[in-house]
Amino acid sequence: MTDKIIGVKELRENIDKYAAQVKAGRFITVVKRSEPLFRLVPIDDDDDDANWETLIDFRKFPGYENGIPASDLLARLRKINAEEDAEELKTRGQRGQTKQSAKKAK
Repeated sequence: MTDKIIGVKELRENIDKYAAQVKAGRFITVVKRSEPLFRLVPIDDDDDDANWETLIDFRKFPGYENGIPASDLLARLRKINAEEDAEELKTRGQRGQTKQSAKKAK
């Protein structure tokens, strides 16, 4: 199969179409203002396991079998960060440190 050349805008507007073509084995060169930017190539299944490691599969979250929306994920991360920040402030308060005095001590 020969290379296909498309523009960035075309890729952005039809990403699913081109992702399917790459998955089927097609190579696609993406250009911007007639300058090649990058090339989309299929992943070699033989090397896939050697190059990729799944850290977390968000589809395994109850109620999110099709994946978790970014807004939900960000809300969860913000909550975790807020809880960690509150715990850190509590710990510093017990030691009599403020955020500024902790920075100065470093």
